[in-house]
Amino acid sequence: MLGATRGNSTIYGLDVNTEMKEIRKMMGICPQHNILFPKLTVREHLSIFSDFKRNKSMSKKEVEEDIENLLIDLNLKAKENMISKNLSG
Repeated sequence: MLGATRGNSTIYGLDVNTEMKEIRKMMGICPQHNILFPKLTVREHLSIFSDFKRNKSMSKKEVEEDIENLLIDLNLKAKENMISKNLSG
């Protein structure tokens, strides 16, 4: 992301120039179009979005455990290595 060139901005009272770490804990992604990348697998998608959102203090092992749990919770374990363009629905 680009830093501000001038001025001030806040989100829920938090300064975007100095408190982005706290702000990111409250943010999510709401795409307006299909956000799937056609050449990535289901697991790779979860991994890349984890990089966008995760707490940077999490270890690689903790991230992998979270991805594994998501695959199970979303009933996608059987399709984890399927390329997204081959998914239906």
